[in-house]
Formats: sequence, C-alpha cells, structure tokens
Amino acid sequence: MRALSLLVVALLLSPLLAGFAAAEAGTVTITLGRRVDVLTLSLRAGEGIDFAWSSAQGPVRFRVERSSDGADIFTQSGQIGQGTVPIPSDDRYVFSFQNENLFSVTLTWSITRRPDIVPWLIVGFAVVLVILGVLAILSERRRRMGWANLPPQSPMPPSR
Repeated sequence: MRALSLLVVALLLSPLLAGFAAAEAGTVTITLGRRVDVLTLSLRAGEGIDFAWSSAQGPVRFRVERSSDGADIFTQSGQIGQGTVPIPSDDRYVFSFQNENLFSVTLTWSITRRPDIVPWLIVGFAVVLVILGVLAILSERRRRMGWANLPPQSPMPPSR
C-alpha cells in the first residue's frame, strides 16, 4: 500500500519536476540591427514557455517563430520583458532577440518550458479513483467474510 501511495505521489509531481528540468538561460551580445536565435525547441500544443530578459543598453525585440511556416506567434519589445507564451500547435519553435538600436546590446535571458500538466492530472486522478475503488471492494469483502466466519452468538441473558 505504501509503494502504491508513493507511485501516485510520483505521478502527480512528475509534471512539476519535468518543468524544472527544461530551463535554458544565457547572455548574448547583439550587434546593431542583428537578430540572434538563442533556442529552438520541439513543442506540443498546450505547453507553455515562460520567458524573461533584461538589457542595460537599450530595448530589444523578443520573438517566437513557428519553424514550419515562419509565422510569428509572439513578439514583445523592451529593455526588460517577461511573460508566458502558450504554444498553439505541435511544431518546432525558434526563440530569438532582435537588436533595433544603433549600437550593440548585451542581454541576459531565460526560457523555461512548462509542459501541459492536464493529461498528467487526469491520469493521476484516474489512478487515485481506481485505488479507492479497489480498497472499497476489498473492505466490503473483508466485512462480508468477517461476518460469515464468526460463530453464532448466543442471545444475551436479560439483565436483572
């Protein structure tokens, strides 16, 4: 029973642990007017990407592009940026920064992949329901077997 409980906990925590394992970060210097691709990921619909960056010299444009058709699915400009990009479809995505200044900029960035946890939650709840059902059936069987195997009791004498 204890091993089964640990399995359920592991199933429920695995999406969180997977999210921590998928973080990328770095520092990059971009010359004037240039674009730098910092990361390419294969992602599934429903996943999300948390991002953040900061640049002391000036604003940059953060861009997320779908590889199959080159479509921008997200852009944001500024010296500092952060947020979450929801992934609309299964594909490869390119994450880039564009320097729109007349001078070079150095920026620090981080991109963290957050998996879609809904399927994991559904599986986890299904496992819990199955376990509860099995426990209820076993409990009912024990109760029935326990009553059936008891010797008949004599009636209690009336109290005086």
